[in-house]
Amino acid sequence: MLLYELLTGTTPFPEKRLRSASYREMQRIILEEEPERPSTRLSTLQGEQRSIVARNRGASELALGRVFADDLDWIVMKCLEKDRARRYETANGLAADLKRHLNNEPIVARPPSTVYRLQKAWRRNKLSCTAGVAVAAALVLGIGISTWQAVVATSAKTDAVQAKTKAVTAQEEAERSQKAETTIRLEAEHQLYAAKMNLAQQAWDQNNLGQLRQLLEETQDSPYRGFEWYYWQPLTHLALKTLRGHLDKVTSVAFSPDGQRIVTGSYDQTAKVWETASGRELVTLKGHRAEISSVAFSSDGQRIVTGSGDNTAKVWEAASGRELFTLTGHNDQICSVAFSPDGQRIVTGSYDYTAKVWDAASGHELLTLKGHNGWIPSAAFSPDGQRIVTGSWDKTAKVWDAASGHELVTLKGHTSYIQNTEAAANNLIPFGIGG
Repeated sequence: MLLYELLTGTTPFPEKRLRSASYREMQRIILEEEPERPSTRLSTLQGEQRSIVARNRGASELALGRVFADDLDWIVMKCLEKDRARRYETANGLAADLKRHLNNEPIVARPPSTVYRLQKAWRRNKLSCTAGVAVAAALVLGIGISTWQAVVATSAKTDAVQAKTKAVTAQEEAERSQKAETTIRLEAEHQLYAAKMNLAQQAWDQNNLGQLRQLLEETQDSPYRGFEWYYWQPLTHLALKTLRGHLDKVTSVAFSPDGQRIVTGSYDQTAKVWETASGRELVTLKGHRAEISSVAFSSDGQRIVTGSGDNTAKVWEAASGRELFTLTGHNDQICSVAFSPDGQRIVTGSYDYTAKVWDAASGHELLTLKGHNGWIPSAAFSPDGQRIVTGSWDKTAKVWDAASGHELVTLKGHTSYIQNTEAAANNLIPFGIGG
């Protein structure tokens, strides 16, 4: 295709037509339709494009279709054969044929004929042949025997050309024999690649992005990777942003109420605040001595609370990252934190089997919620702030009065640990719990 474009200034199939076609129509055009020969394409160019190509080729517009020898038409069309077996087997085969064309030798792409071979022989030895003819003509006028000798010499040269052609053909046959095994292997690899691309189409149609990504990974180093691979590859990268900066596992995330920021907690003992639109890191919250297991924004977005494996929770100024105060009182890791809807209280859940309610302005402990017989990995306020729900590894959830700390109801029925209770808190009112 590059050779075609170098010769004609256009691609085998007009780019405008391919861009306007659907993906399947594009496949059909490439697989089934034969492109025009370069000389034909040159002779049919119109307007400014014809003038540009003629100027680049150093030819007049009237003779544009005849600036190239028929050999180049044969070579280019052999490269573009639909049947792979009819193309050049290797890039070296193409290079060798182009070299034969430049040396005025018979090319493999063109069906050989005696006249064609003689034309090539004449062009290769034009100077010596011209001198021989001139000498022969002079000798014909002088001596008949000299004429006969000139005919013999010409015949000998013709035989030499034919012998050379046969030698070249024999050498090519030997090279093809040596490369037969490699060709079979490469053809098998090509067929395997084509099969995987067909499976990629099916995976996309079935919305199976996992399989599609796997197929693209398996074929990313294939020498046959073409436009179809690059068509599918960007479609599998569906993430809007990737936030990179933590040095260890990220354990918890939360959006600010306005959605403009994100806070993340990590095993690297830090929390980070990010700009949602750009993914840019804004602030790093440092101060904990162990992993941060839970993070939350206040309802006004001005404060952040973090719970840590160092048995403390910390409240931070969200804009500057300045630590405001530390909540101390738990005897084990804090694994869940949440602000009340009005931002005046904070609830924390701990591995010490308790949850605590704190004053969000001063950090003073207000209540301790006792009753679970296991870790409390999740705690949340109801939307009106009047109730708290906690989930525990004792396979129960409990609803508490947020003002007094009295247990209102115990939710039983799970057969394994309860990890998340926020959805339950948001649905307490529809179920009528606590009033």
